Amino acid sequence: MTETGQQHFLEIGVPVPTVSPEGFHTSTRLLDGELLLTSWCQGRATTRVGVLELATGRWRVLKGVRGMLRGAVRVRGDRVLMLSEYGLFEVDLDALAVIRKLTAGIGRHNDDLRLDDDGLVAVGHRERATESLVSLDTLEVVRRRRRGPLGSPTLTPTLARAGFVRLLSREAGLLVGATSAYPVQPQEIVVLAADDHAAVARVPARWGAESVHVWRDGLIVAPPDLARAGALLALPGLLDAPASLEPLAAATAVGRGPRLTP
Repeated sequence: MTETGQQHFLEIGVPVPTVSPEGFHTSTRLLDGELLLTSWCQGRATTRVGVLELATGRWRVLKGVRGMLRGAVRVRGDRVLMLSEYGLFEVDLDALAVIRKLTAGIGRHNDDLRLDDDGLVAVGHRERATESLVSLDTLEVVRRRRRGPLGSPTLTPTLARAGFVRLLSREAGLLVGATSAYPVQPQEIVVLAADDHAAVARVPARWGAESVHVWRDGLIVAPPDLARAGALLALPGLLDAPASLEPLAAATAVGRGPRLTP
């Protein structure tokens, strides 16, 4: 635990082997408020997907996904679709195994995965004008369609004055931003109240910030390069909630041990 003024933060260890190569950037996704999915590279270029059970602090590690994680949606029961740089993978979370995969016809380096109507899922890239529609029944491309680039939200002058360069989240009455346009750079996480923009917290993120996720009474901040960081950053005590993030951080003290941000 580290103090920064009145705000302290914790590190949640990730089971990344010490010898894992750096420079493989991942996305981290919160699934139904229950699971946190992330990935890393180990060996020469082998992807592992980590599944963190938030209620228990238990990590499980999935093999069989090629490329770093870019998105995830639950489709039915314990079945989840995971999008990587190189394909779409259907995973049985109970058995923690890849059941089906689609690597042809959707292109590479996609970063956007969304459930669509009529049993379809949309796969694309946020900056591209077209996307693929994939059938959940057959896991095959049905057609492509045009759409406008999703881009990034526009910052208001008030958020810019507070130090926001990227808006990472606006959930649970909080506005959360980062002070760098580049997720891989050292930066600060700035948290404001959504109603009056009052300052809530400001903490350093030495290893950068790819995304933030509201859970229980605080936030979980995910860096883009877990082999370099070795941990997720947790900011407890930001919200009125019956349970705290602190037991989670204690339960997941695994991997290479904490790397505290100065």
